[in-house]
Amino acid sequence: MTGESCGENSPAALEPAPTYLAVAAERRDDEIVVRLRGELDVSNVADLREAMRAILANPPSTVVVDAAGLEYVDCAGLSVLVSARQQLARQGRKLTIVDPQPLVRRRLTITGWTTLQGGRRDG
Repeated sequence: MTGESCGENSPAALEPAPTYLAVAAERRDDEIVVRLRGELDVSNVADLREAMRAILANPPSTVVVDAAGLEYVDCAGLSVLVSARQQLARQGRKLTIVDPQPLVRRRLTITGWTTLQGGRRDG
């Protein structure tokens, strides 16, 4: 993550400027689709963390994160996604991220989402 610091003492971590993030979840049978729109960063990561906490309390077999509208993600946002993926995997369940934009796709690849199938990123 060139030019970006994830440390607690970085200026971005001390005083984040608020950014826009919309989180919408929809249950379909034994799958939940979480649509993200805007920018996911330290200033609004609590919104996604809260949504994921509610989903993980009664998890479906698959959580699909629709990232088509996600323009940016920093290490705080990635941390929530990775944590949710790990929690679901321990239960034999899956978190899939679909249609990430190029910057988001690059960040996901760096964190270990490496399988790309027909426009879908599986984690």
